Amino acid sequence: MLNTPSKSRQIPVLRSLLVISAALFLGTMFTPERSGTPVNEGREEIIPLSDAMASMQFLTAQRAYPLEDIPPGAYSSAFERAEPAMRTARQLSAGSATDTWTVPTPWQSIGPKNLGGRTIALAINPLNTQVIYAGGATGGLWRTDTGGIGATAWHYIETGLPVLGVHAIAIDPADTSVVYIGTGEVYNRANSMGSIYIRTTRGSYGIGLLKSTDSGLTWEKSIDWSYDEGRGVHEIVIDPYDHTRIWAGTSEGVYRTTDAGMTWDQVLDVQMAVDIAV
Repeated sequence: MLNTPSKSRQIPVLRSLLVISAALFLGTMFTPERSGTPVNEGREEIIPLSDAMASMQFLTAQRAYPLEDIPPGAYSSAFERAEPAMRTARQLSAGSATDTWTVPTPWQSIGPKNLGGRTIALAINPLNTQVIYAGGATGGLWRTDTGGIGATAWHYIETGLPVLGVHAIAIDPADTSVVYIGTGEVYNRANSMGSIYIRTTRGSYGIGLLKSTDSGLTWEKSIDWSYDEGRGVHEIVIDPYDHTRIWAGTSEGVYRTTDAGMTWDQVLDVQMAVDIAV
């Protein structure tokens, strides 16, 4: 006669198996590197990953790097590290030494009011804050000399080149007539399809990095990608102590110049470099 486990012993075992199965299933479903759901058992069909889930996984992967997932307790730990600076900011905003908070001024749209579109880059002249440059996803480069105030405050800057997407703008703090712009909005390296709504390809073509030495009146190519337009320049950072040393984060990696953009060297071979801190 076979000995079978009692009912009271079977329940914990079944619960453990269910927990393990659920963990394995969720681990498969939410792995950031996954590009689609697993193949259905006994079928050839692959269920594609939704745009919403792909966006969530991408966001998590960015914040978890170099780990596979965000560690438990990381959110509270980060808050504890940032809280003193947040408290200081609140005190400065309130204009007193007490930990109080003033209601900020409501946001108002300051334009451009004659054209709709996404603004993806912004740079304020450090010596004259009324002068602001704005880059559009597919609208090119714009400038205001009134701090953006007024219905006609913004005007389009003609570069003389086929520039639609302006993803990065940097103004030389030592000579504010010198302006750099990075062209192209690229979501997927070497793949841009001009505003077609596919997450991996949506964006605008780029021709490299442009430089102006006369506040945007004329422009010249500093990094020339005219013949490989599926690339994009996402970030431009000027060394605050040496304005001839500049970094550019691009879809092809990180580039650096030590002669104010005359020549560039790739200093980091990593795809889709989107942010730089000096």
